[in-house]
Amino acid sequence: DLPKTKVYTWKNDQDNQAIEGILHYPPGKFELKKLPLFILIHGGPHAASLNAFEANWYNWAPIAAVEGWLVLEPNYSGSTGYSDQFVNEIRFQSLSRPTRDIMSAVDNLIKDDIVDPNKLNVGGYSYGGTLTNWLITQTTRFNAALSGSSAIDR
Repeated sequence: DLPKTKVYTWKNDQDNQAIEGILHYPPGKFELKKLPLFILIHGGPHAASLNAFEANWYNWAPIAAVEGWLVLEPNYSGSTGYSDQFVNEIRFQSLSRPTRDIMSAVDNLIKDDIVDPNKLNVGGYSYGGTLTNWLITQTTRFNAALSGSSAIDR
């Protein structure tokens, strides 16, 4: 079996901005509740996660889903494909603005009873790794973090 995906939309807590992400459900668990969550943050920040299969080392959300994780790939403020304003919203807020969007996703997934609040994990590569490093200094809600090729002194 292969993972099923769907676009998930939420609003951040501060300015009610609509944010999208891709959810990859484990095989046989499409739209089940209380799943363990792994947030896979794309690099960039001027990039985006797509609702498409790409077989390469960087886009491994389907592999994590096959291993039992519900994977969220958030297209936080600064991601491409929405508008110039959306891309530029992280100017002078390169860590805090995406963090707000990502943590709002976590809160909404918990509120919607999609994820288990005790099984939250996060990771990313490049700028996604930098955001991961920042996130784990801002909250203790994550059980594990995976960071690659990222800045730690910002």
